[in-house]
Amino acid sequence: MDAPITWWKKRTSLLEAAARYTFNPEEGTWDTWILQFRSYPEINFISDSNFMRSCLLASLTPKAFEELRRSCLPTTPYDFTYDECVAKMKELYRRRVILMRERANFFRITQSDHQTPKQFANSLRKAAGHCNFDSFNTEAALVLQFINGMKNEEITLRVTMQDCHAVKETRDLKPRGVSNVCHCYGEAGHFAKKCKFQGSKCFKCGKQGDLAKVCKHPQKLGKSQKQRPQHSWKDHMLYADGIYAVKERAHDFEVTVKINGKSTRMKLDTGAAVTIVTPECWKSIGSPKLKRATVMLRSFTGHEVNLKGETMVTVEGDTGTRKLVLRVAKNGATNVMGQDWINAFGASETLRSLLTNKKEVNAVESRTQNDVCTEFPEVFEDGLGHCTKVKAHVELKDGVVPVFRKPFPLAFAMHDAVGKELERYVDMGVLTPIDRSAWAALIVTVKKLNGKIRICANFSTGLNDRLMVDSYPIPRPEDLYQALRGGKTFTKLDLSDAYLQVELDEESKRILVINTHKELYQYNRLPFGVASAPAIFQKVMNTMLAGIPNVAAYLDDIILTGATDDEHQRTLKNLDCGFARRSVPFSKRKSSIWVTFSARRLLSKDERWNWTGEHTKAVERVKRLLNSPLLLSHYHPKWPIVLAADASNEGIGAVVYHRLSDGTVKVIAHASKTLNAAQRNYGQIEKEALALVYGVKKFHKYLWGRRFTLLTDHKPLVSIFGSKKGVPQMAACRLTRWAIALMNYSFDIEYRSTKSFCR
Repeated sequence: MDAPITWWKKRTSLLEAAARYTFNPEEGTWDTWILQFRSYPEINFISDSNFMRSCLLASLTPKAFEELRRSCLPTTPYDFTYDECVAKMKELYRRRVILMRERANFFRITQSDHQTPKQFANSLRKAAGHCNFDSFNTEAALVLQFINGMKNEEITLRVTMQDCHAVKETRDLKPRGVSNVCHCYGEAGHFAKKCKFQGSKCFKCGKQGDLAKVCKHPQKLGKSQKQRPQHSWKDHMLYADGIYAVKERAHDFEVTVKINGKSTRMKLDTGAAVTIVTPECWKSIGSPKLKRATVMLRSFTGHEVNLKGETMVTVEGDTGTRKLVLRVAKNGATNVMGQDWINAFGASETLRSLLTNKKEVNAVESRTQNDVCTEFPEVFEDGLGHCTKVKAHVELKDGVVPVFRKPFPLAFAMHDAVGKELERYVDMGVLTPIDRSAWAALIVTVKKLNGKIRICANFSTGLNDRLMVDSYPIPRPEDLYQALRGGKTFTKLDLSDAYLQVELDEESKRILVINTHKELYQYNRLPFGVASAPAIFQKVMNTMLAGIPNVAAYLDDIILTGATDDEHQRTLKNLDCGFARRSVPFSKRKSSIWVTFSARRLLSKDERWNWTGEHTKAVERVKRLLNSPLLLSHYHPKWPIVLAADASNEGIGAVVYHRLSDGTVKVIAHASKTLNAAQRNYGQIEKEALALVYGVKKFHKYLWGRRFTLLTDHKPLVSIFGSKKGVPQMAACRLTRWAIALMNYSFDIEYRSTKSFCR
């Protein structure tokens, strides 16, 4: 009796030991993990395939095991051998690579400073494992050199990432290594003699043991054969075995139908084979009893769509009432009307006319950007622009002594790179070599991500302290928000080599000189690092943008907007036309048009689709934020405005917002401040008063010159700050000073209890 007990204990200990090799998809790759795991059965002299399979399954995290279980449906992982389970896990968690990108990256690998030759060789060997060089030929070499040789980074990125957005090729959709394909049904997993459609008649040829989807006899039916047999709805829908999306982004065309008497809004998706609704929609129509789903649905990425079940419902549309099959997803955020319902209502033909008249918001980005780039090519062309409207001038203080700095010792390895960059600036007209100068500043070399050198002048070593710095105001965020209020579509434009597009006058050129390892160079254009440069450039930008509505500039970044797409396009073209006349180009790579936000990461070919509870929570949180008072809105000069302020023992806070006639609140801005040691000793009434005064001063631009409302939860302040008879004589000196300061503003003061103050 001891032998079985000993074997059972040994078996249990082996399973527990196997569990220590836990495979977690988020912490490592399958290929690396399975190599390590294969040593376990060898060490423990395990040869039984079933026991090895049990050890493997015991080593999976619950999430990984659930993925494997789903891939094995309708069977279970225990119905497969150890090798078959390993193969399924490899298919689930294989590393998806874009071959051209991997090869291009391989030939860009260089030895880093801290790598030994052996470590560098190992890194090359590891990278080569994903490149499939066995199939490398002349055509692949030409494509690879084209990618690596392109100077335009945008084109390089598009070529290497092209497979991310391409439709899967036919070979990717075919089952691999499956020989038992049923010629009746056309699917793998069983032979024709075991097919349940063996006795069915084909809708095309009328022969028994054949289905229309795989029929090879497409002759016309006779009159007696045109009437379809009355299959049950289950058998009919077994043909809908996939949901595929043709385009990267589908048209968001929605319709409203009545399901079991309840109005329901659905998105039309002609690429979806069947109709699916969310669990919330299913509950809203009365939670009809569900039957087990008769189909297995997959997305176009190949991942299974989990279903709660399916049921028959009464659907009322514009063309009548139908009894149709409705499927309910376990998770989801959108109700989708697929081809089955679209065909049932005869809507296929009318969709074309409806969709052609629909306004495609998602197409605004590419259409607008391409139109503008085509119409004003000189604005987006490569090369340094030249602002012809004004010249920059830097002013020295009276009586200053010139500062001449000796060149900074430069590493020998940097001489060639720095020399080439200086020559490039000379060819562009930015620098001019000179023989002598009373002024000279040092240079700083910075290595960019692409390996090239950037040269910066360090004018903080003497010149900046001797300049009369321009004090032209740089716009604050609220100034930009005010200029862009009411906009729905936004464009951001970035000026290429911004400061260098502005030419210096002759007097300033003699001052802005750098000393290099080669010789002295004089700047012809406004360089970065000059103390007056931001103010000078902001003034130039405001001068050039004067008279163009819905536009704001913050140094070299320009943001424009429009209440409608047409207004946005007009503003964009007016802006580009003005900059084209002044020969100021934009950086096309950094310029973008924002229309909507979409989470593309899960849609990438390299990313496994795995929608979890975290994604659902994130989406719900975004929805709440978009509908919450925390969402900021633009200031409107004609809407009623309220300033609310409150104080605690540690700090004070204020919020300014619009209060509309229907009670809606549109928050404009928040502000807060920590109290210092002296302020923490104030009485509570003084802290509350300080909060109001702080808020009024902070949001002076919004409040000055118009009637507004002060909101407080401290009732004594209503009589102190809002008294029509003047400041009470018994008020403390500090409160009196604050009350007098507030007399410069026109306001009404309201009291609200602390309990309802923050609602």
